[in-house]
This record gives sequence, structure tokens and C-alpha cells, in this order.
Amino acid sequence: MSIHERFIRDAALATSELRKHKYVEHDDDICQKLWNIGKLVEFKKDDFLIKQDDTDQFIYLILSGSAQVIINGNILKYHRKETDAVGEMTILNPSAPRLASIKAISDMSVLQLDYIDFKKILDEFPKMYASVLRDITTKFNQRNDYCKPVNEKPILFLISSVESLSVAEDILCNLEYVNVDVQLWSDKERFSAGSNTLSVLEEHVKKADFAIAIFNDDDEATYRKELKKIPRDNVVLELGMFLGRLGKERALFALPKDIDVKIPTDFNGITPLRFSRVEGSKIDTRILVREIKDKIETLGVMSNL
Repeated sequence: MSIHERFIRDAALATSELRKHKYVEHDDDICQKLWNIGKLVEFKKDDFLIKQDDTDQFIYLILSGSAQVIINGNILKYHRKETDAVGEMTILNPSAPRLASIKAISDMSVLQLDYIDFKKILDEFPKMYASVLRDITTKFNQRNDYCKPVNEKPILFLISSVESLSVAEDILCNLEYVNVDVQLWSDKERFSAGSNTLSVLEEHVKKADFAIAIFNDDDEATYRKELKKIPRDNVVLELGMFLGRLGKERALFALPKDIDVKIPTDFNGITPLRFSRVEGSKIDTRILVREIKDKIETLGVMSNL
């Protein structure tokens, strides 16, 4: 026999659980009022109690079982369980659609309450109103945990092979008076003793607002029987990691002017930045830097919402 079936057969057992609820706080009058107007409902594992964007107005007091919170397809790390409520946000704005989906991760027994009836009890018992508002505040704070602070100023991550380090260093020099924190990643960082390259790079990806990879003519490869100049493969891979989070407006690559460098088709649709080689080995990135400066000023720091 399930817990829900026990509650159906034994109202005293169900109301005993209801008395423990954070909105009831062992108040017999509140407990009886809620029990009289509510409906005991069962949700099986994987059932949805609430679906995001729906406009129903039910509030559910959880007596047994637990559920997960899903926002825009993202499963949040916290669950709703015994003594919790879901759907209570509707008291703030009854006409607004649901902000999240609530999905059972085990069989659940809940007391379903209509918004209008629930509101009447809140008006009758002000201390219960205070409990509900405390609960809503706690849930807003939980969601705020997912909104990490943005960077105080934009972080630009430069990805380079050791052969192209002079290009990255010239970009760094020309950005000296721009309000941006420039971080340079080259072979020295990739292969430092004891480092886990991918783990370190993943942390940089999480923090960066912009990334530029130097796609220089570092290597050669044969494509359709033709020898082509290509960028270093690890530089391509690393830009791909940034592209996945930042998108093509913030994850960019730079090419040398007047040199045909074969670019992977995955990067089609991204307009490349260009740098020049002048007087032999000297590098000129001033035009490139003006473009990235404009982009930084336009887009600013990356939102963490």
C-alpha cells in the first residue's frame, strides 16, 4: 500500500503530516481549514505537478515524496519535498504564467488547494501569510545562487601557439589602455608541470567574456591533394570550447592578411579579424584591436543568467 493510499484511508494520518508543514507550524485551526478546502492528490514518478508557462492557479502542499524544479529545460540542483509547497508564487501575481515546471522524482501525495480558497485562509491567518512570504524569499535566494556575479570588467582570453605568440603579445600591448582584462593562453600554460590542461581551460571558459584564437600558418596539411597552411589543431579545439559558451559574437579568430590559411568548416559564419605582417617579422594588430575594442564596448561583460 502506497503512502498516498494510507492517507486516503486514514485522514488522521494525513492531517498529522499536514500539521508538520512549514505553512501550518502545528496550528490545529490552520490545519483543519486547509484540510477542509483541499483535495488529496497523488502524482506518480515523472508526472508533472506544474508545467512552465501554464496558467493554472493550484498550490500544492507536499505531504510525501519529492519533486525537481525545471526552468527552461534546466534541472535545478534543489528538490521540493515533505513540508515544502509548490505553486505558491501564484499569490504574488495570479494572472502570470508558471515560472517553472515541477516534476515528481518519486511517487507523491500532496494537498491541492485552489488559489482563491488558499488566499482566504491567508487573509484569516496573518502568521501563515508571513510563513508563505518567508518561503518565497528563500526560493528567490536559491535561484539567485544560479546567477553568478558578472566580471567587473570584461575578460578577453587570447589563444595562441608558441609560434604565434608575437601576434598575441602585440594584441595585448595595443589593448593596454582599453578597459579589459586580457589573459594569454599559450603552449607554456598548456604543458606546465602537473597541470590538467582541459580542467584549467574549462575554468577559463566559464570566466571569459570574449576569446580570440590566433589562426596562423603554423602547420601544413594536404586537402584534396593540395598542401594547405593550417592553424595548430589545439588552438582550433580550444576556440571551439569558448565558442560553445560565448557564441560567435564573442568567440573570434584572427588570420594573417595576404596568407591563405585553411579554416575548419565548423567556423564558417564567423567573420575573421585580420592582422598584418610588416617589415619581415614585425606584427601590426592595430586595426584588429580597434574592432575588438568596439565589440567589447558594445557587448560588455557576459551575462550569467
